[in-house]
Amino acid sequence: SITVGHIPPLWGNYGIHGYCQSSGTTTLPYSSNPLDSAYTIKYYNSDLSPLVPNPASLSVDLTTPVNDTFYISQKSSLGCTGPKMSVVTIVAETPSAPITQDLNYCEFDTPIPALTAQFGSVNLNGSSTLQWFNSNQSAISSAPVPPTSIVGTDTWYVRQIDDVPIGQTCAGPKSSITVTTHLSPSTPTATQTNFTYCTDEVATQLSAIADAGHELIWYDALGNILSTAPIPNTTNSGTTKYYVSQKNSLAANCESNTIEFTITVLDKAATPVYNGV
Repeated sequence: SITVGHIPPLWGNYGIHGYCQSSGTTTLPYSSNPLDSAYTIKYYNSDLSPLVPNPASLSVDLTTPVNDTFYISQKSSLGCTGPKMSVVTIVAETPSAPITQDLNYCEFDTPIPALTAQFGSVNLNGSSTLQWFNSNQSAISSAPVPPTSIVGTDTWYVRQIDDVPIGQTCAGPKSSITVTTHLSPSTPTATQTNFTYCTDEVATQLSAIADAGHELIWYDALGNILSTAPIPNTTNSGTTKYYVSQKNSLAANCESNTIEFTITVLDKAATPVYNGV
């Protein structure tokens, strides 16, 4: 007698599987479709050549990033083989740690922008996002804005999240960002801040006292920085103001408030005229 077997159906329209790079292997989840049909699964290489011998299942190596295509068909007990379906397997590379830079601010600096980081690697399988964490390494909803009201050091963390097919994501290692808020210096001191001269009188160079490790920054009345402490000009009468602050060059160049110097130049009294009396 002759038995004519039917052709098994196509397993499905297509298969796609996304994985994150890790250790070990995983097995593709294919069995006869429908389950009660007792078909066996036949596997093919990307060039449609059959795997010999045909494995009971197909394993995917998760240790190496790959984007590969296999094919499967269903085979009946009579040896009839159905149409082939493509199966895409993507093992997404673990994202690199984001590129970050530690920051220094002065006490009460404002406005302070939210922290930023650069993606550590390019995701060839989709888009990427950054995930932020606080100092306790608990996830937070967005990039933080460092507070500068408290002197000290805070550390935040960030990692890259890559999208891979079928709604999965792969996370990379974290990078840290350390933000140090430095104490703003106090204002410098001066023994005298108000001076009065007559026109053409020789004036003394202004002076102030900076704290240890600080430098003085002098300004004219318009806010222009002067290269050195000024010597008041007494050519013309009037009032001139100068300002000085101090800056800590070792602590984010934090600068203090200014103190004001007032220079008053008075006209000389007119020379008496002898009238012969």
